[in-house]
Amino acid sequence: MGDRAHLCRAGEISGPGDGTDRYVYWPARFARDSAPAVVPATAGHATQGIGVRDLAAWVLDAAQRRVTGPLNAVGDRLPFGEYIEGAKIVAGNQGEAVDALEDWLAKNYWRVKC
Repeated sequence: MGDRAHLCRAGEISGPGDGTDRYVYWPARFARDSAPAVVPATAGHATQGIGVRDLAAWVLDAAQRRVTGPLNAVGDRLPFGEYIEGAKIVAGNQGEAVDALEDWLAKNYWRVKC
């Protein structure tokens, strides 16, 4: 299709039908319980997601406008720590988020009530 193709390179997609819980887990966790939550100690690491509805609207709009070429479809970069704080705010949670290092989480994840 050459120059007539639209290649959408989507990032982490969240929303209805997403069974991974990558983005909805944390707001749901903070809404469920105000007990301390163990979170990965990755506050400075960036996360980028896009809502499935926003992605679908963008793809349809691009097709109607005959946009071509390889294009990235991701949300804004956000530090994971800001995402966690936002999830707490959305959930109305005042509880503590306790950082845990990756190696500790890998060894203890089944014992921790996140």
